[in-house]
Amino acid sequence: MTTEHSPEEDVAGGLMVIRLGALGDVANTIPAVAALRRLDPPPHIAWVVEEGARDLVAAAGVADEVLVFPRRRIAGHLRRPWTWPKAAAEFLRFVRAVRAKRYDAALDFQGNLKSGLLAMTSGCALTVGFARGHCREGNWLFTRLQAVPASRRMPRAEKNAALAQVLTPEIELGPVEIPVHAERAAAARAFAAEFSRRGPLLLLHPGTSAFGDFKRWPAERYGALAARLAERHNARCAVSWGPSERALAEAVAAASQGCARPTPALDIPGLIELIRAADLFVAADTGPLHIAALLRRPVVALYGPKDPEIYAPYGTRAEIVRAGLPCSPCTRRHCAHGRCMKEISVEQALSAAERLLTAREPER
Repeated sequence: MTTEHSPEEDVAGGLMVIRLGALGDVANTIPAVAALRRLDPPPHIAWVVEEGARDLVAAAGVADEVLVFPRRRIAGHLRRPWTWPKAAAEFLRFVRAVRAKRYDAALDFQGNLKSGLLAMTSGCALTVGFARGHCREGNWLFTRLQAVPASRRMPRAEKNAALAQVLTPEIELGPVEIPVHAERAAAARAFAAEFSRRGPLLLLHPGTSAFGDFKRWPAERYGALAARLAERHNARCAVSWGPSERALAEAVAAASQGCARPTPALDIPGLIELIRAADLFVAADTGPLHIAALLRRPVVALYGPKDPEIYAPYGTRAEIVRAGLPCSPCTRRHCAHGRCMKEISVEQALSAAERLLTAREPER
């Protein structure tokens, strides 16, 4: 069972995994950590993560401990120069707590300056990270053993496996079995039963992080897609949403002519169980899409600025839908026009969804 420990509790030995956020990045690290978990005997695994992705790590069941790095408190202090000493004190307090646990090795899947500092100060005799050119912000300077992935354009899950293989060469990626949360699973079934239609359950997720809003497909297109799938397949269409996205989900529902409805507010275990119950999941490149891949649900993945060779959902049946513009994919973090997403048509998404629905697994 995954537990959170007090800062003063000692846990000798084992592995410390560093992958702080965001949800999609954490989801793409879980297969490699699950592979380490399958070793005989299984190592003790502690995962250092930020607040936003803590519940996903806990729900995945691949770590014995979840150690929450206090990024929000540190960032709050750093915004005010006169409280910078408090930021340093927060960081040092966390480092002392980690060092007291005396882990054997730190595996830095994050690959940036912040995670490198955590690995270096962890007290671990062995630190493992990515080689120069496969990490950022000089991270390679902070690790003793370094993975050299076969390509810079490989799926993120496979890149993370390459890092774990530096420590244990025999590990292989495989399915991740996320434990069922009985209460949230019952709630998901109850929600699905509220629809008057009895066709396949489709879950649409129109949101992305605010930072990645240029990866969003327009709400009216999601709504039109829901209307077409309801008409052609008697589909039950639900719209999931995260913090600050309820208005977006309601806009999709309004554009669907009553064929889609927003889900209730969901925590991470609730989202996992609703995705698990769905026959199809539709989203852009965002955390819930990669959670759906972990759960091996069929997905329609709408891609524009991000390179699907690297960021596509891993380990599931997926239809990648793109507009095919010459400027896509790109490495921009912002875009003034966002044509690569806006020019994905409803017909493209509908065709992809229908291919997956036609080939879907027997009713569970």
